[in-house]
Amino acid sequence: MATPYKILSDGVIDKLKSSGLPNITEEFLDEIILANLRTACIKFKACKQKLSDRDDMLQQFNIDLTDEEIEILIYFLFIEYLSANYINAPELLKQALPSKDFHAWSHKNHLDGLKDLRSIYASEARQMASAYSNQDSALFKKIKISNDAKTENDKSDENNIG
Repeated sequence: MATPYKILSDGVIDKLKSSGLPNITEEFLDEIILANLRTACIKFKACKQKLSDRDDMLQQFNIDLTDEEIEILIYFLFIEYLSANYINAPELLKQALPSKDFHAWSHKNHLDGLKDLRSIYASEARQMASAYSNQDSALFKKIKISNDAKTENDKSDENNIG
């Protein structure tokens, strides 16, 4: 079985649309996925599967990734896309241009907003990867049991009120 890269690119497209960033062509996005996949896989250190088991020619992982693993990779790819295309390039230009010229070229608020967006997604990606890596731990199981019991109690209370 295999997981095609297309699933990842579709996920990144969804993130672009929901973030209000300009649409890009699927061909361009496929290039971005290939260019940043290695970095995204490296950043997902907690993955329980061997993310290096992939075939760039066939554009697929040679393993079946779980939905959770796919979503975490999508987040890391989206972060890499934001960094490479919207944040790093303007930051380099900011360093090269006098302040007045930079502000004429790019709106500082827009760049700051993109940095904030990247920070939000980076934080979410770290939280998702952390939860993923700890889901088999004893503490995580205790928390899950406690949350499940609370949910059951809440449902029971709702039924008694109604």
